[in-house]
Amino acid sequence: MTMSMRSIPLVLVLLLGALGCTRGGGETPREPTLAELRERAEATPRDPAAWRTLAIAELFREDGDPARVKPTVDHALELSPEDARLHFVRGMEAFLHGRPDEALDGYVSSFEHAAGQDPAMAEVALGSLAELSELTGAFDEAIDTRVRAVLPRTSIGPRAAAASLLIDLAYRQGDLEAVKAAAASAGCVEQWRVAGPFGPRDLLGFDETHAASGPGPMADAYDLGFGRGERPTRELWARGCDVHLGEGPLAEAGTTYAEATVEITEAGPYTLRLETPNAVKLRVDGEEIAAIDMRRLPMQRTTFHTVELAAGSHEIEVKVTTRHPNPILSVALQPGRAETAPPEGGSIDCYLRADLRLQRGFTIGARSALDSRECPAGVPVQVLRASVALIDPYVTSDMRRDHARRLMAAVQAKDPESWFPALQLARLAAAEGRDQEAIRDLRAALEKWPDLVTFRMTLVELLLNRGWTAEAERHVDEALRIAPGTCGPIGAALGLAQARDRIDRIDRFTDELMECNARNSARLGQLVSARRWDGAAAELDRLAALEPPQAQPRILASRIQITEGRADAATTAAVLAQLVEARPQSATYRLELADQQLAQGQEAEALGTLDAAIADEPTAMMELRRVRAALGGQDELTPFRQDGLAILQEYRDSDVDYDEPSVLVFDYTAVRVFEDGSSLVLTHQILQANSEESVDELGQFEPPDSGYVLKLRTIKADGAILEPDLLGNMSTINLSNVAVGDFVEQEYVRVLGPPTGIPGGILGERFFFNSFETPFYRSEEVVAVPEGTEVVVDPRGEAPRTQRETRDGLTIYRWRVDQSEPLVQEPGSVSAREYIPSINWGHGATWGLFLEGLRDVMADRNPVDPAALALARRLTRGARSDRAKAEKLYYWVLENIENNSDAFGIAPTMLSGRTGNRTRVLHYLLGLVGVEAQLVLVRDFAADQTESDLADDQTYTNLVVKLGDEYVVTGARGIPFGYVSPTMRGQDALVLVPYAESDEVHTATVPPAPEGSELRRIEILADVDTDGSARLEVTETFAGLQAIEWRNDLEGIPSAVLEERFEEGYAARVVPGARLESLRISGQSNPEEPFVLRYTLAVPRLAREQGGRLVLPGLFPTMLAPRFAQMGSRTTAQLVGPPLDMEIELKVRVDGRAPEAAWSPVELEGPGGAAFTTRATRTDEALVVRRTIHVPLMRVPPERYGAFARFVRQADAAEARELPLR
Repeated sequence: MTMSMRSIPLVLVLLLGALGCTRGGGETPREPTLAELRERAEATPRDPAAWRTLAIAELFREDGDPARVKPTVDHALELSPEDARLHFVRGMEAFLHGRPDEALDGYVSSFEHAAGQDPAMAEVALGSLAELSELTGAFDEAIDTRVRAVLPRTSIGPRAAAASLLIDLAYRQGDLEAVKAAAASAGCVEQWRVAGPFGPRDLLGFDETHAASGPGPMADAYDLGFGRGERPTRELWARGCDVHLGEGPLAEAGTTYAEATVEITEAGPYTLRLETPNAVKLRVDGEEIAAIDMRRLPMQRTTFHTVELAAGSHEIEVKVTTRHPNPILSVALQPGRAETAPPEGGSIDCYLRADLRLQRGFTIGARSALDSRECPAGVPVQVLRASVALIDPYVTSDMRRDHARRLMAAVQAKDPESWFPALQLARLAAAEGRDQEAIRDLRAALEKWPDLVTFRMTLVELLLNRGWTAEAERHVDEALRIAPGTCGPIGAALGLAQARDRIDRIDRFTDELMECNARNSARLGQLVSARRWDGAAAELDRLAALEPPQAQPRILASRIQITEGRADAATTAAVLAQLVEARPQSATYRLELADQQLAQGQEAEALGTLDAAIADEPTAMMELRRVRAALGGQDELTPFRQDGLAILQEYRDSDVDYDEPSVLVFDYTAVRVFEDGSSLVLTHQILQANSEESVDELGQFEPPDSGYVLKLRTIKADGAILEPDLLGNMSTINLSNVAVGDFVEQEYVRVLGPPTGIPGGILGERFFFNSFETPFYRSEEVVAVPEGTEVVVDPRGEAPRTQRETRDGLTIYRWRVDQSEPLVQEPGSVSAREYIPSINWGHGATWGLFLEGLRDVMADRNPVDPAALALARRLTRGARSDRAKAEKLYYWVLENIENNSDAFGIAPTMLSGRTGNRTRVLHYLLGLVGVEAQLVLVRDFAADQTESDLADDQTYTNLVVKLGDEYVVTGARGIPFGYVSPTMRGQDALVLVPYAESDEVHTATVPPAPEGSELRRIEILADVDTDGSARLEVTETFAGLQAIEWRNDLEGIPSAVLEERFEEGYAARVVPGARLESLRISGQSNPEEPFVLRYTLAVPRLAREQGGRLVLPGLFPTMLAPRFAQMGSRTTAQLVGPPLDMEIELKVRVDGRAPEAAWSPVELEGPGGAAFTTRATRTDEALVVRRTIHVPLMRVPPERYGAFARFVRQADAAEARELPLR
């Protein structure tokens, strides 16, 4: 996947700048100290500016005093009663110190004074105001009167926030006219024409143009892609300003288009407010206004876009791509240009900028603003930082909690009177399972802040979890007294009343909850429970009137309960028919309709309902095939079922006799494939228990997750049949009384939908006809596909011949093997999948579709995080080339990222957590600094080497970064940059890049290893005394894999015990009896250098005397035969590896002189380029014996094994020769 990021979006550049840049140029003026501000204000008690500055500083600056804020801001407001920011300071101080009514007044006053003049302040004030909804009973009145009154003169930015509060209030009051008025005041687009979701891929559709795109009205219907079929476009209405685009026949991920027409009465600039958490493109009259690819960018839920519009009709088109089946969208159009940034500097400015971003769903932007050097660490900023930390999408959950805990503890220490840290710390404790600690802390907090409802309601939840109902009820009653009319306490009171069946309290709190929130369904639930069906129907009608038309299917689902309660079969059937039409892919409603028909004795009609459901929506209705078969209808597997007892009798009558612990008497799979790619997979097995161990294994059966059991029984040796109780939702079924000699028969069906990774195709499961442990008496696979479907058969080993026939509109493939004896597992064999007889099959399962599926999964896994961008730039500072950048990042990743196999994790999260797939993290960092890199999947030499047209996830298993012609592997520390394991050298690879066509495949081949890349060179100087003792000076130089292994092995050994470990674990093993005198290691910390061991050994008896002369044993033998020639012959190919490339030079001196030796040279050659040589020469200084061994990575077929075994045995014999010295 090419991930060049040379064009980092402007928003990220700005965010990055916020991390380390100060405003303006030249010398920054010195900021007055807080003491100077206080002195100045006290010296000028009637100076509004001085007191304003001091009030803001006391709250927001790190050196401010929270206890001084209230008197300071009160005095400042006396001097400047219309200052919006001072009112905000007053509200914030009251909020932090547990006076919610004062906070409410402060925030509302701030909004009132900022509404038309300071948009950022107004919007932040409204967001802060929303936090008080459950803290004070005066909240609704403040919204209904004061906020509503200011709305007409509110600027574009905060107008949507004000309208949102009013819309929520209006819905809770059940006032639809007020909802419409508030939505209209914000310019919300309320009616849409929608098509989609287009597929079959979740996210790749963002880069495509579908038929629904473009100017002009949408068509009546569109083909949404494979498996989705042609679906009608639909009208959707907003709920307030928000519309959920998934309210349609398909609940799928993908790309959806929404189209609306707006009327403009006066030409000029207009601002479009766009809100969605998904990748989105916005067009007006066919011209693209915005393309926000949230697959790669940090999520920014709300954005503003200015367009020039002439008077008349204009078409708005929004394209949304998401993994969510019901994405939300809000679009509003207002005349004028939105001012979106805080216009004023100062210590409050950073807070406003960050909070504004947070309220607009731009969490990463808020984090960047708070990380700015200009952002003082006052109490509000620290509290905001903690709030951002808890929802940061690019860190792990543990990191979120730890960061928030540190911040809250710091706030608590600075401002003990602030209640919010106490609440958050208790919540964090509860989130980590420390409930008792949280309960203790909440009880203590209530002693200090008894009137804060949120403490009580948090405590109530924890108390109820522990069953401490009485105390919970006391706190709920107190919360009702403190904040009457708030929904949270009322809902809790109702829940407690229902749990205790206290009718008077149930009636009371139901009424109060409906008064608090007209959309609540509590009254409906109460009426249904009381079986008051007329009242329930009327209440449901009232609730339905509050919802947009497309939400009616949800209402219909509730209506069924009422019609069934009334025993009104005709109405129930009619409602179910409506639901079937509205939700065609819901099997539930089709099944309920069939149940209704069965209840009335209409079996034929019920079967007809099931037949129609399966014909209309074969994928969604797969589960109904089992129900249809159970009712006596069509069962597609009936022609393929086998008589297990007859097969068992055949086995008993045969003369076969197996001694293995268990026997697979019958192993049968039948797959019925349907036109949409879904399938029914029948598995039928009969196993014989020949040992106590197999009795234990066969005594338990795990039903399939997505299927059903047809038959499960024990067949005793005397023919008796025992069947267990098959109860629903059992994860394990025990078969009692299984004994040695008994048989267990199991037959079950798995229901499989079309494979999501290969739309339009299907891939079977490899069926094996043999094993290493268990004999198979009869094994058989049958695959039935619709006639005309071309099946690719992928055999391995001595697989049976394919039998093919066509009948009844099906093409049937069959493979069968009888009486398979267990295979002998030979040491060092190639992948068993290559040679065990097996079959796989598929249709349309191409490598191109496989790679396209991977790209779709990875599409949103590499979002650009400003913190990651800053880190990548810092790490590559000073690097002048792409390769130099890559090297710096590579070694940092090896050192700092704990590797795991999660190839699909979110890259910035893996980076921040320092745990994840190293290859993915490296590729991500390379992209951030503009280095062109690709991810490739490389086959392993040890993997199945069979070429196949069927794609699978077991052939290419190594994820590697490709930089031009160079490959970078990040598996373990100590690997030099650019080193590739020998098992990947020369192997083919698949490149994860965007393709023009779904069946296009880009491949690459990893270059062969450079000569000497795995060389191990040993140089030995042996000074031998006449008594046979010797002193050895050894230099071992390692390259490649052996150097990496040495580095990793030594990494955890303390230097204090290194020599002791080396002597015991290595030196004494290669030279028995040796004592280490010295050890020097080079290249351990720098993988780019050779790894070199230099050590000296003292050996008391290295040489022995024989016939009056010394005889020296062979040193550093490679012992090839025990590794590669353990068998006399083979039936499977042998995998020889890792490669062995050695040069050994032994220099011998006796009493300081070069001895003579009778030493005949040896030269051997083996299969695949294997070679061995040894020869001796005498110089003036020493006798020199040189030896070379070269055994490449290779596969030795059975017919060449004899020659290879002779080679390694002869090499071992040559190495073992003793060296006579004269």
